[in-house]
Amino acid sequence: MTTSAAVFHHTQRHILHITGEDSRSVLTRVITQGPDGVSEARGQWSALLTPQGKIIVDFMMFDDHHGGLYLDVPADQSEALIKRLSLYRLRAKAEIKRIEHLALISGWGACPLAAELRLGYSADPRHSDLGWRAITPLNKAQHFPQDLSAYHQMRISALVAEFGADYTSEAVFSTDVNHDLLGAVDYKKGCFVGQEVASRMKRKGEIRKRTVGVMAAHALEVGQVLTLGESELGQITSAQGQNGLARLRLDRLNKSKNEEASVTIAGQSVQLRLPDDTN
Repeated sequence: MTTSAAVFHHTQRHILHITGEDSRSVLTRVITQGPDGVSEARGQWSALLTPQGKIIVDFMMFDDHHGGLYLDVPADQSEALIKRLSLYRLRAKAEIKRIEHLALISGWGACPLAAELRLGYSADPRHSDLGWRAITPLNKAQHFPQDLSAYHQMRISALVAEFGADYTSEAVFSTDVNHDLLGAVDYKKGCFVGQEVASRMKRKGEIRKRTVGVMAAHALEVGQVLTLGESELGQITSAQGQNGLARLRLDRLNKSKNEEASVTIAGQSVQLRLPDDTN
């Protein structure tokens, strides 16, 4: 999907800053991806899981140009994440705090801000269609639109579920929302919280749910139920016009796919787009 250049101010995101000589190592042993791969040219998407493998929160990491990290996190989870990471810090030399005068912008096309105003900058690591993300002073971000409709339309087209829109804290496994397919989990990085459960699900193919694209001839609404024959498959979690995302029971879909029935919402047929490695 292509579109003209656009820039968005994400008011529902907060910026955390981790500084100190252990600012990166304090995260290495607890999060699903990185931060070893974060550089001035490359950010990373990662998550903190429960010991049972469910997502507590996910976030973007950016290099701060001084050895530390900026974290772009859901606003309603920022204080809780600071508290959790502070507990994991133990005696490590690292400080974690929110920076209220910084904000997140994103867009595609050329970034309109000069390099010195991009305190953290990266192509969106989830999907190339989502353009770039940048940490910038709040007074600069406030010049850009806060309406994220076009942004959500783009991420729905790219089959990218997002925390706060498609799922909440401790409600889903990483594979339910395609974290493993979109670069948020590194199964080879060594230990992280919840790794045993996450790795076993991936290795043994115990993936019953996935987030998929839904296309309809009518407008979709969050909460609508998808069915196949008499089986309930899942619900719409994000919607923009006739396109949406749904978290679907793949086991039920695969069990019924040889039957002469179509996937429907309220009796009307819809089409599905499954992630690339999903049968």
